[in-house]
Amino acid sequence: MLKRLLAVVVFILVVSAFVIPFETAAAQSSSWRPVTVIDDDGAVVHILQRPTRIISLAPSNTVIAYGLGLGSELVGGLGNEYVCSTIVPIASNLTSVGSYYGLDYDEILALKPQLILASGINSEQQVEKLRSMNLTVIVLNPTNISGVERDIVLVGNATGTQAKAQEIVAWMNTVISQVQSRLPSNKVSAFYLLDTSGGYWTAGNDTFMNSMIELAGGTNVASGVEGWGTISPESLLADRPQTLLLDQYVNASVVGQAPFNAMPAVKDGRVYVLPHEGWFDQPTYRLIYGIVWLAEVLHPSAMKGYVPPQCPAYTGTEAIPQPKSLVPAQSSVPGYVEAAGVIVVLALLGVLSYWYLRKKADRVKQNEPSK
Repeated sequence: MLKRLLAVVVFILVVSAFVIPFETAAAQSSSWRPVTVIDDDGAVVHILQRPTRIISLAPSNTVIAYGLGLGSELVGGLGNEYVCSTIVPIASNLTSVGSYYGLDYDEILALKPQLILASGINSEQQVEKLRSMNLTVIVLNPTNISGVERDIVLVGNATGTQAKAQEIVAWMNTVISQVQSRLPSNKVSAFYLLDTSGGYWTAGNDTFMNSMIELAGGTNVASGVEGWGTISPESLLADRPQTLLLDQYVNASVVGQAPFNAMPAVKDGRVYVLPHEGWFDQPTYRLIYGIVWLAEVLHPSAMKGYVPPQCPAYTGTEAIPQPKSLVPAQSSVPGYVEAAGVIVVLALLGVLSYWYLRKKADRVKQNEPSK
């Protein structure tokens, strides 16, 4: 009898172990349908359940995740997420799974992620290793504003936040349309200097910075460069950009050196330092603020008084500063002409002084009593 009772109890426990998870999965399936997405590497990724444990391997992905309302689902990120702290302070408290220089695969496994958001800063080998560990990985690596919008929708589809994703993209397109409706037909040539280590590094075609300059009413003189690359000083002198844009980490003294000191941009006092790396260096919805700022730099009269509508995603404090040139405009008058002008003015002052003193002496002489 006792053996029979024990057998029944064991049977109930075994059945319960299978039934409870099955019911939970069934309940989840009522609000979630498996989705298949194609990431920026062309990989086909199947997502069978809504991810509730997400790891971000790039600051831009972290921003997008928070923008979509996925902050509570983020469990890990890069150790140097300080670049996100200005928008999402809590991002710096995410469990570190590595840095730009390498990933901690043991830590990643320990976090039991259901989705990993990788990016262009992660090597192909890193992505393949993660996939070989049976982890679900989506790579985001946009090359223009349209690509950024596509990736926001991609993450939205993969995480069940499609409505918020569409709302953010609609806001992006609204601001772009409003900006472009203000811009004149003439384009202003511009050059963006990213770095001076080993050459003049800049953003060429197939980069979101190139896309931003064009949307802001400018032409990128480095559009012939493939992706992120270098440009020769000879090309810069020949292109004669009207506006010079410096990354915030570039030493500003470079504008006093060749070839920059010979550019119309420097002579006309149109040298600007990018105010916020999150608006230019990270492919997220916040690039829209960068486009507005660039439009104000390139076409200040047309953009005067414009204030973009509020973003539907959390962005922190996004007050767009008034662009101010790093260097004053130089006089278009040659130096020797200026010197000659000063000499002429001094000579005239001398003549007038002599004339005044002579007249005064004559009056005094005329008023003297006769002897």
